[in-house]
Amino acid sequence: MPTAIDTSRIGRPIPHRRFQPVEPAADPGGRGLYPGEPETCRRRPRVFLAILAQLAILLVVFDAYRLETRSFRILVALALGALPVHYLVHYRWKKPLFVAVSILGMMLVSGLGVAAGVLGISAALLAVAFAAIPAFTRIGLLAAGAIGLALWRSAATEPGAWSAAVVSIVATMFMFRLVIYLYEQRHAPQREPWIEPLAYF
Repeated sequence: MPTAIDTSRIGRPIPHRRFQPVEPAADPGGRGLYPGEPETCRRRPRVFLAILAQLAILLVVFDAYRLETRSFRILVALALGALPVHYLVHYRWKKPLFVAVSILGMMLVSGLGVAAGVLGISAALLAVAFAAIPAFTRIGLLAAGAIGLALWRSAATEPGAWSAAVVSIVATMFMFRLVIYLYEQRHAPQREPWIEPLAYF
């Protein structure tokens, strides 16, 4: 049985240090690209239409056999409608569009009241996480907020209470991602644009 320690991975840069900014393609404005877009955005209609057709078939199957829940089928239909728009817009608008479609999906599935509560709490958490204050201050404020949300959730005794629905969705969005985001933020060489954390969460 070998006793040697494998050191082949030691010294490799950790993931957040491997990130490189997106470079525009060599042929800006070339076929399938808008000016300033990276090569990964090159549009290939035949490939895209095949993917779109498969998603449409899946939606038909989900609806015909009542697979999954109604909420899931609503999100698949929304994805089917948003996918062509996302595919065609310029690279700089892809993440804002993704955020907008995600918020619309939450409204369609959860209702306006719950979605408004989720968006309000999410905005407060993101404002603290993104604030230009010392890291330990941010962590303390977010921990206090998490404890407050947990107490608010535990106080909801009625089935289907608004607070329970709101906190449950916020928890699924932030519980682990917020820890990773704070870690990444501490090691990032510079502050990222506001759209990045919105798209991430």
